[in-house]
Amino acid sequence: MQKLDHLVPVVLRLGLAVVFIWFGAHQLIDPSSWTVYIPAFTNNPLISAETIILLNGWVEIVGAALLLAGFWMRPVAFILAIHMLFLAIEMGGAIGVRDFGLAIACLALALSTPDRWTLDHKLETKRVGSTI
Repeated sequence: MQKLDHLVPVVLRLGLAVVFIWFGAHQLIDPSSWTVYIPAFTNNPLISAETIILLNGWVEIVGAALLLAGFWMRPVAFILAIHMLFLAIEMGGAIGVRDFGLAIACLALALSTPDRWTLDHKLETKRVGSTI
């Protein structure tokens, strides 16, 4: 089984990307059904709850696209980890536990080396190859 170890970051990266695409897309498709999850402290007369949901949906879609491409993988995964940790704390309960698990998975990805199928790896290999 050790020969499959190199697939762990690939599976983690792609799996997280699919989760963020799913949630982000649903927030963009029907933002009003997600407003119940908006914390009270974000109540602002200048920005509606639906606008916050739409912004969050776009952040998750863009983050997922960057994870799929493997571009800026580590910083994007770290930002998504912080994002999910914040959501886990806000939500609490079963949803909070799920979001905490996603935050830890994002943190694990942020701490890993970009796999060989990422754009980050290809750019680094190209950069190192051109300096020799």
